[in-house]
Amino acid sequence: LAKDVLPFYSAGFSPYRFPKLAIIEVDDWFAGRNALAIAAPSFVMVKKQAFTTDDPFNQVEAILAHEIAHQWWPATVYVEDEDAALLSEGMCEYSALMFNESKGTIGRRDSLGNHPLLRSLVSKVVNGRDAPLQKKADLRAQPTQYLKSSYVHNMLRRMLGDSMFLSLYHEYAMRFAGKRVSLKDFQSLAEELYGKKLDWFFDQWVKQRGMPRLKLYNVKSAQAGISWKTRGRVRMLGYDKYSTFVDIGVLSPTGLSNTRVFIGTDSAGVYHNDAGFEVITEKKPTQAILDPKGDVLKIQKLPVKLGDLRDPSDGVMIVGTLNHADYLLTRAKKDAATMENSGWSISIKFDTSITLSDLQQERVFLYGNVEDNRIAADLTAKFPMHVYGGSVAVNGEKISDSTLTLIQMIESPYSSNGTFCWIVPFSELAQPELLPLDASWALVRGKDEITSGTWVVKDEDLVVEIK
Repeated sequence: LAKDVLPFYSAGFSPYRFPKLAIIEVDDWFAGRNALAIAAPSFVMVKKQAFTTDDPFNQVEAILAHEIAHQWWPATVYVEDEDAALLSEGMCEYSALMFNESKGTIGRRDSLGNHPLLRSLVSKVVNGRDAPLQKKADLRAQPTQYLKSSYVHNMLRRMLGDSMFLSLYHEYAMRFAGKRVSLKDFQSLAEELYGKKLDWFFDQWVKQRGMPRLKLYNVKSAQAGISWKTRGRVRMLGYDKYSTFVDIGVLSPTGLSNTRVFIGTDSAGVYHNDAGFEVITEKKPTQAILDPKGDVLKIQKLPVKLGDLRDPSDGVMIVGTLNHADYLLTRAKKDAATMENSGWSISIKFDTSITLSDLQQERVFLYGNVEDNRIAADLTAKFPMHVYGGSVAVNGEKISDSTLTLIQMIESPYSSNGTFCWIVPFSELAQPELLPLDASWALVRGKDEITSGTWVVKDEDLVVEIK
């Protein structure tokens, strides 16, 4: 993999400047618990965990292209500490995306609109807990900043176009090799290539917090000769003034037809929070979709997934004591140890000593079924799926197997930005592991995912059904 990545970056950015590149496996204790790999000039150290984990998001194949990109950003072009999110980690993340894009191997880590950390990032923005990208910070403890930075590079690419954006990376590497640069230098180069000022873009996405909330409305479709004409409008909601290009897709039996609009401050300095659009299709359309490829950072409704566990936080594990208490405590301790190794702060409590403050924690985990756990019994109606007598119904089919465990995650009924995760082993023969699966619920046997699903969430702001 390294032999494929290195020439791709050398051709696109600048010739690799070191005599060799070593990939070295190191013990998991190395460099703290939040890092999976550590890059330094001419070598990359990868923890054993990246070779053994069952989480594809953190496997060595998923992270190595990012780590090798550090040989350029910042081992060739040095950056100020406050700009590391955008000009180091963000560039490495997006460089890896471009490499995987060229190979046709786009994975979950590269797919921005379906990224496992996107819901966590949006949640932080909605609750006012996000931070600007231009800030000195320990980025290893803020994985959502990697995603936000990669998104900013993606939006810049969509605005400049592929050719100019690739020239930006190449010229940046060549012009500033061996020099220390700042966001100002990167922005000036982008403006030089684009031919326009980009203060609005970098001020909005890098120096400030937050993201826009957009809405499709007044969408109507009518037949126009042998075609169909769909018209509607896009509005920026709220009082914050954002500027952005955004695509609108109209879905019909022949596929997705797109157009692009701009909302925000125009060249004369006038702000427009509303724009109209028109799309022509051959067949009668069925849906209008705002930003169908997920190219723009925006507030949106997303389903809770077990993948949210990739964002370390504070959490409380509530262990049932009515039945199987020792067994459930063992499972909780094992999961807690694994999660704490990834940056979590976990406390374990019994269901007999839980307060409202415990239930208001950002992440709450319940261990045991309703016969085992008092808190689970009180909250069972909040969860869509239930285990009865050692079995669960999935799509109308009753599944019974003493080695299985049902794990499901929902939004917290006590905290606007929290989640509840319920782990229900069918018997003491089950040996589940709490993994960040790409699903809202899963039936697992040990580490193996037997079947799973995701809660259906409709975002009426972004998707309009055309009747």
